[in-house]
Amino acid sequence: MEAALAGRYAIERELGRGGTATVFLAQDLRHRRPVAIKVLRPEVAAVLGPDRFLREIEIAAGLSHPHILPIHDSGEADGLLYFVMPYVSGESLRVRLVRDGQLPLEDALRITRDVCAALSYAHERGFVHRDIKPENILLEHGEAVVADFGLARALEVAADSRITAPGFAVGTPTYMSPEQTQSPDVDGRSDLYGVGCMLYEMVAGEPPFTGPNAQVILGRHRTERPRALTSSRPTVPPDMARVVHRLLAKLPADRYATADAVLAALPVTSSDSVGAAGPARSRRVLIVAIALLLAGAAWVAWRFWPAGTVERSEILMADFDGPPDDPTLVTAIEGLVSAELNRSRVLVTMPRPAVRAALAAARMPDSIRVTMELGRNLAIRSAVRTVLGGSIRRIGTDHYSILLTVVDAETGSDVVTATTAATDSDLVSRVQLVAAEVRRGLGDRRSEIAADKPLWQVTTPSLAAYRKYESAVRLATASQLPNSNQLLREALALDTGFAAAWAALGMNYISLRSLDSAAAALREALRRPDRLSDAERYRLTGDAAYAIDGDLPAAVSAYALYLNEVGRSPGGRNNRGLFLTAMGRYEEALVEFQRAVADNRFGGQISQIPLLNQTATLVVLGRNAEARNVARGLVGPPATYA
Repeated sequence: MEAALAGRYAIERELGRGGTATVFLAQDLRHRRPVAIKVLRPEVAAVLGPDRFLREIEIAAGLSHPHILPIHDSGEADGLLYFVMPYVSGESLRVRLVRDGQLPLEDALRITRDVCAALSYAHERGFVHRDIKPENILLEHGEAVVADFGLARALEVAADSRITAPGFAVGTPTYMSPEQTQSPDVDGRSDLYGVGCMLYEMVAGEPPFTGPNAQVILGRHRTERPRALTSSRPTVPPDMARVVHRLLAKLPADRYATADAVLAALPVTSSDSVGAAGPARSRRVLIVAIALLLAGAAWVAWRFWPAGTVERSEILMADFDGPPDDPTLVTAIEGLVSAELNRSRVLVTMPRPAVRAALAAARMPDSIRVTMELGRNLAIRSAVRTVLGGSIRRIGTDHYSILLTVVDAETGSDVVTATTAATDSDLVSRVQLVAAEVRRGLGDRRSEIAADKPLWQVTTPSLAAYRKYESAVRLATASQLPNSNQLLREALALDTGFAAAWAALGMNYISLRSLDSAAAALREALRRPDRLSDAERYRLTGDAAYAIDGDLPAAVSAYALYLNEVGRSPGGRNNRGLFLTAMGRYEEALVEFQRAVADNRFGGQISQIPLLNQTATLVVLGRNAEARNVARGLVGPPATYA
């Protein structure tokens, strides 16, 4: 094996071996990184066959999730089948259980949430792991990662084909569901049973069923009830114990239907218990619930409400013209042009909520196409001086001509025109060049434009990835978060370093109350500071500190840096006010809510959230007359910044 892989991998030592494979630590010579190479036992390889194995590994390699260990490579060498994964320098859950026995309840909950987040993603795509056990859960930097999805996929096909061989089995007896002991035809609820076994072991210090041999253990899974968790760990909250015992139900129909249902049922902390919340906790939960609701809107707000100093002039972007059979190309180029323009020191695109407000004032539906003529009308209504239009023409299969035109809203005369040609491979960089011409024509200095990072670096070099990202943003605006998440994952599969997509995924997860998944996604974004602007980095740090870690002082500090960087941001001011409110610093919060209203020169429905927060804060301060006065500005249900 070592000789067969020479030139690509240098094997250093064996890390461990199990019933189906041996794992080696190696160096990836091309990329200069440590990797783990899993080599199948010869009898297992003979059962699977190279074609089936490599095909299924290739399919499984498409899984891209923060809590799933990815597959870098796979192949056949000297008749041995192998696949390559990142080397995780931490330890497995098995090693920790051997060392510590019972785990702190908070750790057990955190690990279980990470595993369920991974299973939710995999089950949605038709993957059943079939071998959830502590050996396949790797721990690093406080997070859990599920390994062996690739092997599980190949073994699943073997099991579905009713292939058996001596010493070859799918699953591990201590963690196998009752139905898996009798048939390979199982669904995701079988994996959830394995999660229940692991959570039971993390809490009790031993698995729910043990025995002298595999047959005895499998029989107990089918016929016996596990001992009550409280008999070995009296401090286990009732809610947590109920989740574990439901996961261990004999019949799949009696378990949770999905991993998402498990995530929703798990207590937030080990001290949470139904009916145990007093007034203080009820108030905290209410604050967090409101904040999470607004945080979900906040991502859309920042995506469509560019931050900037008051001196920047707005420009209204009309809907671009382009190939009618390729609408995602058009929206992607619109998004890239907007991203480049909003890096300007002298101009900023008119926020989409403000465009919608202008449409509403003109008694037109949101869905209407904003042509250049309509754009000029809306710009005049909104006291915006210029309108930008775009035309995209396809030449052949992958060549494009792009024309940008800025006109005076009052006269309709051209102010700036810029054009470029592009291909699929260089479109992102060409859009930056043509949009930079518009920036120069509207007063941006060449030196300041040249100092900006390349647009691909703060977005993505992949047009395909950006298409999916831009479509995901629009789905999130329409509150179609599961569909948005799907497209974001597909974008990240094309560019794992796409920090903006990780950030968007994190904010979607916050809206969905999947805080562990949100934390993992936001950390992935923050791990790539070179792919973020300073402002984005400060904002994401604040979001993670508040919604994930509950660290209010850190959130307040991060948002102070963000606001110092961008100057004017109604969403930023509003959210910093929320953080200060949660800390009991009501006078400071009131100032932030007032500035959020002042920062929004378009007024109307867009100011409803900070006005509502301002009113509530005045009530808390006992300034009821002022509260009634501010409340007169509330004209209906508060609109989000989306």
